[in-house]
Amino acid sequence: MKTFIVTATPPTTNGDLHIGHLSGPYLAADVFSRFQKMKGNNVIYSTSGDDHQTYIATTAKRKGWTPEKLVEYYTKKVQDTLGAASINLNIFSNSLNNQEHINFVQSFFKKLYNKGVFVEKQKEIHFCNNCDQYLFESFIKGECPYCNENASGNLCEACGRINDPIELINPVCGLCGETPTISSYKGLFFPLENYRDQLVEYYNSRVSWRPHLKELCNWIVSRPIRDYPVTYPTKWGIPVPIKGYTNQCINVWFEMYPGHIVTTNKWLQINGSNFSVENLCENNVTLVQFLGYDNSFFNAVLHVATCFAIDEGYLLPEHIITNEFYLLEHAKFSTSRDHAIWGSDLLKEVPADSLRYYVCRTNPEHTQTNFSLKDFNQIRKDELEDTWFNTISTFIEIIKETSMDLSLFNDYIDLKAKATVSWAKKSLESFYDINHFSLRQASQVLHEYLQICKDYLDTQVIPVKDINMKIYLQRLTSLGYMIQALIYFAQPILPSFSMTLKEALGVDVTSNQNLNWENIEKITFDNTNINVIKNWFCETKKVMQ
Repeated sequence: MKTFIVTATPPTTNGDLHIGHLSGPYLAADVFSRFQKMKGNNVIYSTSGDDHQTYIATTAKRKGWTPEKLVEYYTKKVQDTLGAASINLNIFSNSLNNQEHINFVQSFFKKLYNKGVFVEKQKEIHFCNNCDQYLFESFIKGECPYCNENASGNLCEACGRINDPIELINPVCGLCGETPTISSYKGLFFPLENYRDQLVEYYNSRVSWRPHLKELCNWIVSRPIRDYPVTYPTKWGIPVPIKGYTNQCINVWFEMYPGHIVTTNKWLQINGSNFSVENLCENNVTLVQFLGYDNSFFNAVLHVATCFAIDEGYLLPEHIITNEFYLLEHAKFSTSRDHAIWGSDLLKEVPADSLRYYVCRTNPEHTQTNFSLKDFNQIRKDELEDTWFNTISTFIEIIKETSMDLSLFNDYIDLKAKATVSWAKKSLESFYDINHFSLRQASQVLHEYLQICKDYLDTQVIPVKDINMKIYLQRLTSLGYMIQALIYFAQPILPSFSMTLKEALGVDVTSNQNLNWENIEKITFDNTNINVIKNWFCETKKVMQ
């Protein structure tokens, strides 16, 4: 038995989650976690509110709310949307006014300071006279000096590169839009260059990281890495616990790594685990992180270097799975331009499984992909209704009319059915597992698997004329064997459908945890256990159509 700690990028609690958010780390981490549980492994799937982001301050000011009210309101929205999408987290914590979180981050920061890891520097910074505010992160906007796309200070979402805000082209204040002046401040910086050799060695040993992430990391370490600011002159965030810096706060992106540690530790404490965050490495625990490509630098460079620097046995991210941007009707999601579909709104109209399936089929794993309502509805009709629903419903109708005990024919399941199940199991093991993890390919396997079941039904079962009854019943049992395997195959992506099918077929599995992946090889089809047939049609429409 293995243990995985799975994290998804902490959502900024200044708004709800739109479909672009759901298409990324939250769904991917959920699918991976569900599969690992089916493999009999322990999984702790966690995230937390990114409550100290500058976006909290800017959004609260724009709305005329207190930051506390904003975070409380949108934390509930985010959690409700994740629940509506059948995304099952073990723990979701908040950092705002969370003294346990704040104390741990400050203690972590102070340890590095006392070890002499940080350096003090005088640094130029933009300042808005109109807002009386130093400008960094979302407080300043401009054009990326590398790719010329619109960017915030310190990070370009488009190319994933870190920028020095002072180098932004045509900078403006993110609060009022005025052109800033240039000032300076004395702050603490993390000399990442000191860890370049360790980073190079670590990147060379990664096998599961996607090519875009590895190329970015290799590009970063192919030249001297600039010092990264870990403090800013601001009142928003966790105060720097060092004398002489009391007017500054800890950079929120630096905060995120110890934040993951304290969130994990909280779960371990609540559940009385024998593990602690300090001995996870000794207990063969694997850290798996899911995130958008735009967060690559922070997770794959800053946090990894931080782990090297603290050197206290904390977990390194063995696997980092990134996704690219998910577009809406071929344009980037934008709340300011009202170009977004909120997960909570769409999930009131469509079942979670149908959205999960479509997002997997069109997932932005290696390149930007597009969400289209027209395409979504077409796939729901062509694949979920015409292939999935109609195939299984027709099969169940035939079974209802069959008086023979099909369990007598399990020893005669034909080779094609066994080969199909074996192929799907092997393929899905690869695409649900971490080294070749792919929502797109896993959902494609499910699509092809159902197409094979449909073809088998249409060509081998329905045309019963001139077929020996024994052969017909063997074929019917073979199809039942394939459809019953779907309970297991679909569970990570379509959990509600999987449970509905399990109930309809009367499979003796009391909970999701008992859907052990290895039991696929032991499937026997028994039509005498079929129940709730009356509910199959309406229940399946609820969870799929």
